[in-house]
Amino acid sequence: MTNGNLRECLDDLNRKPMDWATRVGVALGAARGLEYLHEAAAPRILHQDIKSTNILLDDRFRARITDLGMAKCLMNDGVASCSSSPARMLGTFGYFAPEYAIIGKASLKSDVFSFGVVVLELITGRQPVHKRGGAGAGGAGTDESLVMWATSRLRDSRLVVAELPDPALKGAFPPEEMQIMAHLARECLQWDPEARPTMTEVVQILSTIAPLADKRRRHHLPAAAGAFAPGFHAERPRECSVWQDDDDYGHRRDHLHGGYGSNAKGAVLSGEVTVNVGMPVTMMTTMGRSWRSAEQEEVDLTEPRLETFTEPTTTASPFR
Repeated sequence: MTNGNLRECLDDLNRKPMDWATRVGVALGAARGLEYLHEAAAPRILHQDIKSTNILLDDRFRARITDLGMAKCLMNDGVASCSSSPARMLGTFGYFAPEYAIIGKASLKSDVFSFGVVVLELITGRQPVHKRGGAGAGGAGTDESLVMWATSRLRDSRLVVAELPDPALKGAFPPEEMQIMAHLARECLQWDPEARPTMTEVVQILSTIAPLADKRRRHHLPAAAGAFAPGFHAERPRECSVWQDDDDYGHRRDHLHGGYGSNAKGAVLSGEVTVNVGMPVTMMTTMGRSWRSAEQEEVDLTEPRLETFTEPTTTASPFR
């Protein structure tokens, strides 16, 4: 991709810093891609490795989610259609949801937690895990989680504006939009999976502050029935491009890059959806919460690891 991945754009000191409007647009584009995986694909897809290096940016900084090599399909009964017994913990340290790190269970809300970390990266410019200043005889620093560093600041509206923003922004952002982004990050990072918003709700919130060009959505629901084959292999390369349309908002295009089938090719289903895969995709729902319970969505994963997390916040969620 022309502009590489999101993490590279945030770290590269040799390029112009990403401005606030671009960051909001990237967050919205990535949220729409993840919303598609969670709500539109049939069976729905748990990405399981959402992170800034897996969000690619084109020449206009439009976001595409990539690397579905760890993805799981969620069937109607909530059971993964592919192997659910990995020999190691899947995902990337710094993005693990607490329920996955502690008991080894992942759900769609685990992806939401990881997306919350990405939102924090967009706000702060910091990496998900970074070194603190040198300590000890050898001068080696200690790893500090971005989530841990940001938690107390997310709870204080004054610190949200004073300490959270990336210094590269140089204060060039609307304070009210920063507050909304910070609040969204906090909601996505809730300890309780059920307290986190769905990706559809995340898209709705981001749409309220997105630049005009990024508010243009295309809602194309496929007329053809079908679903991914139950036994697909996630490690196979594919590219999936999602078109959305809405008469009130004009035209826009969102993309997903991932891995499901070597015979990938583009197709237009009744002029409603374009998906570059070898199998048809059926839209299940686009708005509101899924009718499935959290228990049905969970995928049991082996070898839990423990990562330090904060206590759950008590602030009432606007998504309830």
